[in-house]
Parts: sequence; structure tokens; C-alpha cells
Amino acid sequence: MLLKRLLVALIAFAALTSAPVLAADLPLKASPPPVAEPAADWTGLYIDGDLGWQQESLRWFFVNVAPAAGEAPFSLSQGTGIAAGHIGYQQQFGWLVVGAEFGAATPTSTRLASIVSPGGAPGVPCQTATFGNQCQARLGNFETVGGKAGYAWQDWMVYGAGGVAWGQTPSQSIFPNGTIADMTTTPTHYGWYAGAGIDWMAAKTRLVDVILGVEYQHVALGSALQTSSADTFDPNGITARTVSAKADMALAKLTVKFNPFAR
Repeated sequence: MLLKRLLVALIAFAALTSAPVLAADLPLKASPPPVAEPAADWTGLYIDGDLGWQQESLRWFFVNVAPAAGEAPFSLSQGTGIAAGHIGYQQQFGWLVVGAEFGAATPTSTRLASIVSPGGAPGVPCQTATFGNQCQARLGNFETVGGKAGYAWQDWMVYGAGGVAWGQTPSQSIFPNGTIADMTTTPTHYGWYAGAGIDWMAAKTRLVDVILGVEYQHVALGSALQTSSADTFDPNGITARTVSAKADMALAKLTVKFNPFAR
């Protein structure tokens, strides 16, 4: 009986002392690997809204200026805010992203750049039949259509864009007596644009991506003939002029890209 109790006690003691060793020998359950964030996918249809600033310059030439000595072209310039937007589609091939887009822009102010004839000898800026005239013009609404090509790296993309542009350049003359010879024709000016920018994909979801970016753009619209209300009463067309425009703009962009079939 005593021997039996000793054996039971030895077995119980061995079980208690070996339990920690057995537990330590058990393999630990591996933690699941972290879920990798999906790589940015730049393919898809997108729309953006832009706000920024533009510095515009307009070149003015009187076609039938009096006196007969004539006048050299002169320039007007000003800075103004601008609002713009684009709709387009782009496709990614590895690091290369190519696409096409349509854009529209409008100045946030209707203020016109102005220059006043200083008077004196013929040939001074903004001279019609009399001295002291004001010449005023601005770059109005314009649209663009063109291509886009970029280099994508993870959540970033740098790109260039360019194509054709068209729009209006409202203008008017103000005589010294206060009479306004406003524009009566609204010709469309045609030209080109080019720019470059950088985009950052701020948020990625299954259906849409949100992209923040900045862009520089240069727009150049060619000359077009404009006549005014004063020419209706003057057979010489003393206020008839050609006007061209160009602008450099910096834009902050918010883009939403749709990609329901991209993943």
C-alpha cells in the first residue's frame, strides 16, 4: 500500500513539473501577415474642378486708325482668378499613363485690363481719332481639347498635356467724353495650350478614387477682327481692331476618378 501511494505521488509530481516544458515546446500560432495596400490604378474616367490664378496679356492693333500715321500694336495685361474643370479618360500601361480630356475655364472677375492714351504725337497706344481714349480688353471664357501623358509611381503621377484652345476676348474703347464703343461682334479666337502637373492619389476605393493635384497651363489665342458700335456711324471704322490673348495660369485641382471595372 505504501509503495502504491509513493508511485502515485511520483507520477503526479512528474506531470506537474513537465507541464511548463510541454507548453513551452508547443509551436506558437503565427500572426496573419499585414494586408498590403493595393497599388494605385490610374485607369478610368475622371472629372475635376480647379481654382487658381492667371496672368493674362492681350495684344491690340487698330486696323483703320486715324490719323493716317498709324499706330504700332500695343499690349494690355492684368491678373485675375480663374475657375476651370475637365472631363477625360486615361489608361495606364505599367508606368505610362495616356489619355485625352476636354476642359473649360472662366475668369472669376469681369474686370477688363485698361490702358489710356497719353496723348501727344501720333502712334501712341490706344489712339483713335482723338487723344485720351481708353482701350480695355480681357481674356474671356475658353475651352480646350487635347492629349495627356504621364509617369506614374505608386500614388504619384507627373504629366504633361496639350492641344487646341478656343475662346473669346471681349474688348471696348472709351472716348474722352465717356462714350463707350463696345464690341458688337463676338468672334471666336483659336489657338493652343500646353501644361504640366503633378497628381497625388489621396484616397482609393472600389468605385472611385480621390486625387489632389496642381497644374501649370499656358494658353495662346490668335488674333481675330473685332468691330464696335462706333463703327456703325463711322465709315472709316476707327475702332475696328484685332485682338489676341495669352495667359499663364496656376491651378489647384480636385479630381474624382471612376473605376468600377478596374479591380
